[in-house]
Amino acid sequence: MKHPIILILILLCTIGMLGAQDWTKFYSSLTSGPTPAGHLLTNNNGELIFYYINSEGIPTQTPADPYLGIDGWSIAPMDHSTHGYVGLKRSNPSIMVNPIYFDDTTIAPSHSKFIPVESDPQADHAFNLNHLDILGTKVAFSDTKLYYSIKNNATSFPTGSGITFYSYMAVLADPNADPGQNPTVFGLMYTVDVPGVISPGLYKITGTGVSDLVRIGDIESSIDSANGVLTLSCNLADLTAVPEFNSWFDPDYPLIGSQAITSRISLTGGNQTSDTTSGANILLLPKRLNPVNESVPVISNPQSAWEGGMLTLRITYQDADLNPPSDIFVHYAGNAYFVYPLNLQGFEQPVEFISQPFPAPQNWDYANFIYSVSGETYEYSFQNPVSNADELAPAARLKIYPNPTAGMLSYSFGDDAAKPMGSQTIRIYNLRGQLVSEYPAQRADGNLDLSALPAGIYYLFHGSESRRFLKL
Repeated sequence: MKHPIILILILLCTIGMLGAQDWTKFYSSLTSGPTPAGHLLTNNNGELIFYYINSEGIPTQTPADPYLGIDGWSIAPMDHSTHGYVGLKRSNPSIMVNPIYFDDTTIAPSHSKFIPVESDPQADHAFNLNHLDILGTKVAFSDTKLYYSIKNNATSFPTGSGITFYSYMAVLADPNADPGQNPTVFGLMYTVDVPGVISPGLYKITGTGVSDLVRIGDIESSIDSANGVLTLSCNLADLTAVPEFNSWFDPDYPLIGSQAITSRISLTGGNQTSDTTSGANILLLPKRLNPVNESVPVISNPQSAWEGGMLTLRITYQDADLNPPSDIFVHYAGNAYFVYPLNLQGFEQPVEFISQPFPAPQNWDYANFIYSVSGETYEYSFQNPVSNADELAPAARLKIYPNPTAGMLSYSFGDDAAKPMGSQTIRIYNLRGQLVSEYPAQRADGNLDLSALPAGIYYLFHGSESRRFLKL
């Protein structure tokens, strides 16, 4: 993009185009399924591409497709990744990038593993100098550093020739700034080193002259001549130490407007811009492929509907870790039936899941929702709320006592109590549908030691029968 005018005017005019976007929903629920061979999920429409480092250490991209036809949600398959973090780029209606996160304990990442941010047309620059012609930018980050690479239409990045100097800059700005208010911007500038005048570094920029460049930190730079790529990095702490940066930067949602600019600086022409990119938003939030699983998902509000020999079950799912369930099915009478979400606003909010209708008698006893979250498998036992009604269910055989119990719980199957049962299992579930204990049931009567269970309400399941009891 050719803009042969004063540098700071470019910065201020572009900032206004970067803001006015609400990206909170965009990333409120980026989550992933289990790896290897999992999926990635995000709740936003648009042209979405996921980026990750595959098992061979090669950057890989995979486009996102609509998720189950639900408006606002997209899903993308992924291969096995050993890196553990994912990036995402949205190109429409404007560019938004969440770069791949790299741990500070590793060596500085290669620019080949950065996420592409912007591409820029060839030969759209001023002054007919190919090294000032920007072709594209990429970005990555860690806990302490921001990495930004600029690709040009040459194999070198010269900084001076006689009395003329050149600069290559990654500009950072408030994405919601008002250009009319002359906001302060920041730049990672690679340029000539003139002691006492200007040198490569991280700058606060408040105006159009050299005196308006305030150096606030160092940068690191490297050049890949074979590919025509300049990589710059700065310490995030140098930025957050500046009040003008902290006035708009939100550590909980670190969104930054960005742009690449090349310039020619001469005694006669001053500071003139040669080429710029259009501008994009960068969100510095680590997104794990293997999500944290510190909280137990909560299942609530079970509902059922039976009509014409077909049963449909519905539950509400919520997880404080924002992890979606995978491999979720209803198991009934030895068969598995598909379950899908009805509404998705993000897994920090309750999400309703409903089963496909499946054949069952009106006096069905129970069915199990079985699902996985981050490699952990859970079961939720769904009871027929009228299964114990005399007109719908056979006479109950399973008896438990005492109820409540302080520790020991006896069970009996009535007339069959003296008969051997073979290899069968009694299962204990809590109110969240979690399996908490299993006991072998060799005979149709026996005693269970439940003293290790915390106080609360539980369900005892055996075969098609279940009973609720209170542990004191």
